[in-house]
Amino acid sequence: MMRWAVWSAYLLLLSAALLTPHPAHLAHDLFPADDARFAAAKSLHLGTFAFLAVLTGWLRPPPPRRWLLLLVLSLYACGTEFLQQFVPSRSGTWQDVTINHTGLYLGVLLSWRWWLSERRA
Repeated sequence: MMRWAVWSAYLLLLSAALLTPHPAHLAHDLFPADDARFAAAKSLHLGTFAFLAVLTGWLRPPPPRRWLLLLVLSLYACGTEFLQQFVPSRSGTWQDVTINHTGLYLGVLLSWRWWLSERRA
């Protein structure tokens, strides 16, 4: 139960960060150079989705459900980018969708033992 609470809290915080204009403004303050801001933003996308995939593997639901959860994460990665089009100072891009999915892929690779385990939490 605790694992699901941690996963849900992370998903909620990630959603808030992706769907509010504030992180975009913060990035402009922290990284005044366009190249540095771009690299930091894309690295953050990659890392947050990799961590989300690791957290999802940590849940260790029964095998059919864990792959369904991965599908849900894929839809989430696409959906948040779509919704960013309607957030001031944000934009949803196919490039970010690809980076989000790359992060999911890396997260599954990093936590492959959890993803392939037959044991349930």
